[in-house]
Amino acid sequence: MDKTELEGMTADTDCDMGQEYRMEERLEWSSDTKVVYQGVPGAFSEQATISFFGEHTNMFNVPVFENILEALENGEADYGVLPLENSTAGFVTGSYDLLLRHDVFIVAEKIIQVEQSLLGIKGACIEDIDTVYSHPQGLLQCRQFLDKYEWKQMAYDNTAMAARKIREDGQKNQAAIASVRAAKLYGLDVLQEKINYANTNATRFVILRKEKIFQKEAKKITISFSLPHKSGTLYN
Repeated sequence: MDKTELEGMTADTDCDMGQEYRMEERLEWSSDTKVVYQGVPGAFSEQATISFFGEHTNMFNVPVFENILEALENGEADYGVLPLENSTAGFVTGSYDLLLRHDVFIVAEKIIQVEQSLLGIKGACIEDIDTVYSHPQGLLQCRQFLDKYEWKQMAYDNTAMAARKIREDGQKNQAAIASVRAAKLYGLDVLQEKINYANTNATRFVILRKEKIFQKEAKKITISFSLPHKSGTLYN
C-alpha cells in the first residue's frame, strides 16, 4: 500500500483492522502526556524514550513488556516504547507476539546506538567475576566477549535491572552488562566499556498508541500475517 492509496482512504475505512484511523501532520505530546517503557532508569528503553520524546517527558516504567501494552489499552499511558529488534542479536523475544495479542498500533520508530559495558560493584575487578547478569539481548550482543571467560551467564528482565541487582547484592563476583548511564545511576564501576562485538550495534524501538493513526509523511507500514505450518507455504 503506497502513500497515495493511504491518502485516498476516508476516515471510516475499515482497512480490515476493525477500527477507524486518522492521519495527522505529526505526533503530538506535551508535559502531561504519559509515556511508558519497560525496565528501570538506566535501561536502553529509557534512553529511547528520552531520545524520542525529550528529557522532560512524563514517563513511567513497568516490569515486563506486556505491561506496556496493557497500560495503553487501559488508558494509563498515551504512548508506549517497545524494542523490536537488534542489529546484532535479532528480534527481541516476545515483542511481535505481544503486538498480535493486543489492540495497539505502531505510530513511529526510534533506532538508538547500543553500547554495552561490563559493570561491577565498587572495588571489583574482572578477575573477581564468576557470574554475569543481563537481559538475554545483552548477553547475545556481547557473546564474543563473554566467550573469553568461563562465567555463569544469567538472563535478567532488563539490563539496568541487572545493574541494580548486583548493586543491591554487593558481591564482587557478580557483574552486569548494561549501559554506562546505568553504572552512574547505581553507583557501579565500569570494568570494561563497549564489549558488544559489533561496532554498529543498534536497537529499533517502536512507538505505540492505542489509537490507529499515521503521520502524513509516513513512508513505512508494518503488516503481520500467518500461514499454515507446511513446507512451501511462504514461497507459494
